[in-house]
Amino acid sequence: MTGLCRRGKHDAHLGHTHADAQSWEEELRHHLRPGFVVLGVGSRLRGDDAAGPIVAQRLAERGLPGAFDCGGVPENYLGKIEKIQPADILFVDVVDFDEAPGAVRLFGGESFQVQSISTHSAGLSPLMDFLAASCEAVCWVLAIQPADLTYGADLSEPVRRAVEEIVSSPVWLGFPE
Repeated sequence: MTGLCRRGKHDAHLGHTHADAQSWEEELRHHLRPGFVVLGVGSRLRGDDAAGPIVAQRLAERGLPGAFDCGGVPENYLGKIEKIQPADILFVDVVDFDEAPGAVRLFGGESFQVQSISTHSAGLSPLMDFLAASCEAVCWVLAIQPADLTYGADLSEPVRRAVEEIVSSPVWLGFPE
């Protein structure tokens, strides 16, 4: 059965996390299939909320196909995503999952329950619901724990280091173009 961005019973308020046993890099390498898309979500005007868009922009600059800086309007990319029909969709966003600022965790998989996983008012739930209905894909969230979401603030130092760790990771080199 092909995986969808499905909802189901979850282990915690954020859904199932694979990062407990392995690093986010190992999990990405293990779970993401070629042809995936990366959607960086967040506002560049709200401090650490800029992390997702910065990661996506920098991955695109590194030559990763299918990396989109969606800013605060990821729904503007739905047409592109539907045309690509990716096997996996990786959202990069700041999420408060009660760890130290700058911590990075991978959430998702076939039994993933979204439940407003985001710092944005509506969360990613409506977008993931739409993607589940329009294209068969497994949804993942590469979550970064924020420190400061103040309007007009710069990235905090821990989140800046997390962005650098993600962008410079050799994990991205393992995916064919």
